[in-house]
Amino acid sequence: MCEEGIEGIKIGHTSPGNAFMDFQRELLKLYHKGFILAINSKNNEENVMEVFDKHPDMVLRKKHFASIKINWIDKVQNMKDIAEELNIDMNTFVFFDDSPVERELIKQQLPEIHTVELPNNPHFYSRILRELPDFERLSFTEEDMKRGEMYSAQVQRKTLEKSATSLEDFYTSLEMEAIIKVNDKFSIPRLANMTQKTNQFNLTTILTMSHLINFI
Repeated sequence: MCEEGIEGIKIGHTSPGNAFMDFQRELLKLYHKGFILAINSKNNEENVMEVFDKHPDMVLRKKHFASIKINWIDKVQNMKDIAEELNIDMNTFVFFDDSPVERELIKQQLPEIHTVELPNNPHFYSRILRELPDFERLSFTEEDMKRGEMYSAQVQRKTLEKSATSLEDFYTSLEMEAIIKVNDKFSIPRLANMTQKTNQFNLTTILTMSHLINFI
C-alpha cells in the first residue's frame, strides 16, 4: 500500500518484489504493442505519484498510462469515468486487482468487463497476463505501438480544453504545426490507409479493438 511510503512498496530485484517488477515488464510490453493501460486505485494520489517519480525499481511511469484514477471513490465509478474519458467500450476492458472483494464488485456491477481471477501468490501474475487470449494479435503495426502515446495526448488535450478560457486559447496551447506536401508514391498507401480508419480521430465512435488494463 502506498500509505506506507516509498520504503514500504514491495517492488525490487529480490522476492517478493521481483514478482511485481516482472508483472510491470509484461504490462510495458503490452503498452508497446498498442494496448491501453490505466490505473484504478484506492489510494492517496500524492503518495502514488511519489512512487512513480522517485522509486528506482518502478518499470512503469506515469507516461505509460492513458488514464489515472487514484482516489477513494468506488472502483466501479472510476471504471465508468475511465471509459468515458478514453471513449472506449467497457466490454474491451481487462481488469486486474489483487483484492477478491474489488474483483467481485466489478464482476457483479460491470459484468461486461473481463475480470481476471488472481491467486494469492504474485509470482503467478506475469504468467497469467502472458497467457490471456485477450492480448493475442497476429501482427502489430507502427501505429499500434504508438496508441498509448496517442491516448495520453488525447487526455492531455481534453484537460487543456477544460482549462482554456476560449477556443482560440485552446488551439494556441496545442502548439500544432501543419506540413503541406504533394502526395507521391510513398504517401499514397498511407493516405489510403487513413481513409479507412474512421475511428482514429472520431471521438464519438467506440473503438472495439482496444484493451485496457487497470494496474493496481
